[in-house]
Amino acid sequence: MPENRITKFRGLLAGANEEDQAEMAFEALQAMDAAAVIDVIVGWAEQTDKLFELNQALLEHMAASAPKLPPGDDPPDLEGHFS
Repeated sequence: MPENRITKFRGLLAGANEEDQAEMAFEALQAMDAAAVIDVIVGWAEQTDKLFELNQALLEHMAASAPKLPPGDDPPDLEGHFS
């Protein structure tokens, strides 16, 4: 696949630290017209919603598939084992 502006920009972002990523994204948004900026922000919001839904589903699955202890059986005390 030939490298276009988008793939070049992704490559720059992937190799940058968070501060540089924020600055590049800000500069890219400033270079766009208002409609394009709105489309980008809406896309980010949709991705955030999808990630939240995925996180909720994962947490629910983990809770449902957690091993059940017999009544009166307490989990082992692990305090001090991970410090």
